[in-house]
Amino acid sequence: MNSKINRMAVDTQTIRKNLVGLLRLLSSEAEQVAYQQVVPYVNVPDELLCMWFDDLYHPEDPFFGLCFTQPESNAMARFNQFYSEKKQILPHTEHHPGIRHPVEIQEWLRSPAWREVMSEAARALDTFPQGEREA
Repeated sequence: MNSKINRMAVDTQTIRKNLVGLLRLLSSEAEQVAYQQVVPYVNVPDELLCMWFDDLYHPEDPFFGLCFTQPESNAMARFNQFYSEKKQILPHTEHHPGIRHPVEIQEWLRSPAWREVMSEAARALDTFPQGEREA
């Protein structure tokens, strides 16, 4: 199957719920800190990058496009562009030359670049219906 989204395993509401939940997580310091507390052995910044860029945001997939209104899709595309640009300047370590690893969530939360990403995530989240944002 060429699609990154397994249509047999998910429906449009599941995709919407997952993306809205991720935007909420990306926009909330409290949720990020709580996530780190629940999974202390996980690098949360790395997870936040992977969840957006690898796992959930797939606008090139035709099925993905069916899940969102045009304003929602546009808002996520703007956020994706912004996050793509900012991820290059977020705090990181290099254990090997050229291989970037995000630092701990507390250091990201002190970063002005991460605060900007959080604000942009909140702006994208605001395009979704109130009931979905709070779920």
